Amino acid sequence: MDITKNYIKATLCLPIDGDKVLLAQKTRKIGVGKFNGTGGELEPGETLRECVVRESLKELGITIDQRNMEHVAIIDFFNRRMNGTVFRARVWVYIARGWKGMFRAGEEMINPTLFPLGNLPFDSMMSADRCWIPEVLFEKRKIRAKFHYSPNQEDLEGEPIIEDLPADMLDL
Repeated sequence: MDITKNYIKATLCLPIDGDKVLLAQKTRKIGVGKFNGTGGELEPGETLRECVVRESLKELGITIDQRNMEHVAIIDFFNRRMNGTVFRARVWVYIARGWKGMFRAGEEMINPTLFPLGNLPFDSMMSADRCWIPEVLFEKRKIRAKFHYSPNQEDLEGEPIIEDLPADMLDL
């Protein structure tokens, strides 16, 4: 496997209000048109939690309180390009219980929608989401996972790996 950009550090946040999760459709980069939580690449000197707060405000106009965030997963996504090279994104996933402000569409995310936890739009989400989201939201597991995507992140290749996240890898 030829990994040309080996390690992108990013966060993903699933903002939850009661029995609903706030998702929006991405307008750029990986997953254009797919519903997703907020998140993005870590900036130099920024902590993971600071990244979640910054990206949530930038993308949907909501303010997340770091004290209400729970670290639930570390996921490695191996994304194969059309030329066969692969880049890996390591994503730290958080659940945020509540937020301040009225959510709104932004430049990077549109159609923000509160979905009932029991009726998530998996057909309009990234393929890996239907594998790992039920583990963290419904089974209440803290996981470490690996997913390999085909070019353009259309489909998963091979079997996903999902295991318990070791306690020493948790961002407490």
